[in-house]
Amino acid sequence: MSDSMGHYAAAARQDGIDILRMVDEDVGLPRARKSWQSYSVDLILELETVWCGPIAAFLKLTPSRRPGYLRKQPVFVDDDQRTAFLVLCALTALRAAAFLDLRDRYSHALHPGGAYRKVTADVAEMLTKVDDLFDTSWPTERLWGTGLEDGSDDESE
Repeated sequence: MSDSMGHYAAAARQDGIDILRMVDEDVGLPRARKSWQSYSVDLILELETVWCGPIAAFLKLTPSRRPGYLRKQPVFVDDDQRTAFLVLCALTALRAAAFLDLRDRYSHALHPGGAYRKVTADVAEMLTKVDDLFDTSWPTERLWGTGLEDGSDDESE
């Protein structure tokens, strides 16, 4: 029996991309990206903390139930906040996928039986990579190959 979480990671990754598709259909990814990039890291972290429960609730819903959930949320004062919420949901799903990938990559270090020093070194390496998961920047690289365009290519010309 495999201990791999690969299927879960793939589902979480696809969920994150699907949420970004919602954003694209709702306001367009170029507009969402510009709005997101205007937020300070401190504000993003604060929103992430405040919306932790609603983000988890949203991610538990099936895609067909998510629009109804959004309509019932009184916390969004405008479209920019709703968009920020959706981007945070997408980032959370993409982070979950990356974390599950790391968990599989370092699973040998998360079970007893290895040499103590090797396990310590492997867990330290894993923790460094886990730290990278909390990047709050717009996920341009994660859109590559999805068919979604966020307008970032237009600005580099």
